[in-house]
Amino acid sequence: MKQKPTGINIIVGATGSGKSTTVQLVLSKIIKETMGQKNVITVEDPPEYPIKGAIQIPVANAKEEKERKEKFNQAITAAMRLDPDIIMLGEMRDEASSKLGLRAAMTGHQVWTTLHANSVFGALDRLIDYDISLDMLADPMILTGIIYQTLVQTLCDECKIPLSDINLSSKDNIKLLNCLNRLKHIAIDEGKEHNYLEHIHVRGKGCSKCKGGPEGITGRTVVAEILYPDEKILEMIRKNKKEEARKYWLTELKAKPVYYQAGVLCMD
Repeated sequence: MKQKPTGINIIVGATGSGKSTTVQLVLSKIIKETMGQKNVITVEDPPEYPIKGAIQIPVANAKEEKERKEKFNQAITAAMRLDPDIIMLGEMRDEASSKLGLRAAMTGHQVWTTLHANSVFGALDRLIDYDISLDMLADPMILTGIIYQTLVQTLCDECKIPLSDINLSSKDNIKLLNCLNRLKHIAIDEGKEHNYLEHIHVRGKGCSKCKGGPEGITGRTVVAEILYPDEKILEMIRKNKKEEARKYWLTELKAKPVYYQAGVLCMD
């Protein structure tokens, strides 16, 4: 996605899922790899992270939502006049900012932005709600790719409990049994069916290593799903055949949705 000189790259997820962190790291790496030769301009409300080497335009001092939208859109328009190679929009949160982001991609810029949605295809639905046409969304010169990400907790290595120590016949563990049924299908796909239970642990009750935070938890990591579309899936999107596009994405493009990624991570 970074290597494609034009087009829009959209990072989607819920609040607190690390979208802005991902964009900041991507832009910082581009600036470092090109030794600052790329003109990177961001428009944010307000800037969340300092990005060394980028021009960061804040949108602030707006008392009402209508005024905030107007200032945000004015800042995007001004940024495009500064001849940037790469534009980052802090978020596409309404029709006007979404159309400006796509317009920037149409006029030969590489665009990075974030969007609140619950999947890569949910991002398409959100943009349609913002009155973005299917023809525009399915244009290979405009849409480069969509990444949906979420954060999952990592278990403490010292106090995590092996699944073999859990009483699976207890009514309290019905949810765990449902989870295991899903994990079995993932284990089959990954060729780990014969021993997948040996690699599964559940959250412990806390110890000195994880003291000071949630009991049994030492941090978080990211799981993500990626839509890097080819011509066939774009044609399905253009014809509003979203379910067919999703099936094609899973089977032909060998996509791994977030629940699958989390399942593999669980077995590791």
